[in-house]
Amino acid sequence: MFTHLAEATPADWAAIDRDRAHYDPAGALLSLHDALRGLPTYGYSVNVYDHTLQAASRAARDGASDELVTAALLHDVADELAPMNHGPAAAALLAPWVSAEVRWLLHHHSLFQNVLIARPAQAEEAARAWAAVSGHPAAALTEHFCRSWDAPAFDPGYDPLPVSELAAVVRRVVGPAR
Repeated sequence: MFTHLAEATPADWAAIDRDRAHYDPAGALLSLHDALRGLPTYGYSVNVYDHTLQAASRAARDGASDELVTAALLHDVADELAPMNHGPAAAALLAPWVSAEVRWLLHHHSLFQNVLIARPAQAEEAARAWAAVSGHPAAALTEHFCRSWDAPAFDPGYDPLPVSELAAVVRRVVGPAR
């Protein structure tokens, strides 16, 4: 086995390729989501795990595509790691499996949320920032995502779909282990 990439032999790469044959990107993404389960609420009425279950359940119950349900479940998966940059992080994580429109939505959802929830002192700045990107073809979908599924997903009394049902949707979008 090599200790520096420059020393890797064809046999080393063949072994790596054999191990990667069992790679399960959907499982890895779902594990990231599951890691949100025990987080505190940080002052919200639910934690980010329950919030994302609610957002995805709302999207699914509204008849959204599997791609959008997946985006709703995983849109805040990087919130603990990069709270000020979690949208672009989620977009990058899902980029291989979702459309450019959904990548844009993920990247910009927190910007639009800031317009919806901005404190009075921040409202003007948030509105200017959204106005700068609101002409994008995915802006209307992003607004719908935020207003219909993301913003109302803080209800401790809401009954979300079972996580196993939502995980099956993610597996359809991301695909089986390969």
